[in-house]
Amino acid sequence: MHRSWIVAGLLLVAAPALAQEQPDPKTLLSQATLNAIANQLSGAQALHNVMEMCPYERNRPADEYQGTYREAKYAEAKAKEYGFSDVHIERFPLGSKQWAGDQPVEESPGTGEEQGAGGPDREG
Repeated sequence: MHRSWIVAGLLLVAAPALAQEQPDPKTLLSQATLNAIANQLSGAQALHNVMEMCPYERNRPADEYQGTYREAKYAEAKAKEYGFSDVHIERFPLGSKQWAGDQPVEESPGTGEEQGAGGPDREG
């Protein structure tokens, strides 16, 4: 009696594991093609692109404020890598300064504390 309970318990534990094992479905595509599709659809490259394109905390070098941001260069390089032929970064004249991040740090009058240049929506 005790032995039958052990066998029944083992069958109940093993049944879900055995149910997961299924033969590969029959397809018209070769296994190499299916693997290539799975590798492209995994989302790993898309996640990597998002992580490179989204701004995250880091100090930008001063030359980025004078020229092209790293994210724009990355997008341009990826587009070329993906086979687009007419890829370039367009620049448009601005009516006023859009970012004060390249301003020198100044000392606040009377306090001796450094005062930053401010962000994109703040003045010095």
